Amino acid sequence: MPDHAGRPLVIRGHHDSGDYHAMVRVRIVGHIAEHLSGCRVNYTQGGNRYTQEVHCDYALDMK
Repeated sequence: MPDHAGRPLVIRGHHDSGDYHAMVRVRIVGHIAEHLSGCRVNYTQGGNRYTQEVHCDYALDMK
């Protein structure tokens, strides 16, 4: 997948994001016993900046 970081992506309200998906980067410093959960999304709408906590759940392959 191409890296879209640093380039704003516009998704119209009540519309699907199409082929764009959330990507996360984490630093693991210990044993993971559960999935990672809880996401903070920063976005701009109408010139105002917002932060929103949304539900998400990421399973990691610890092989």
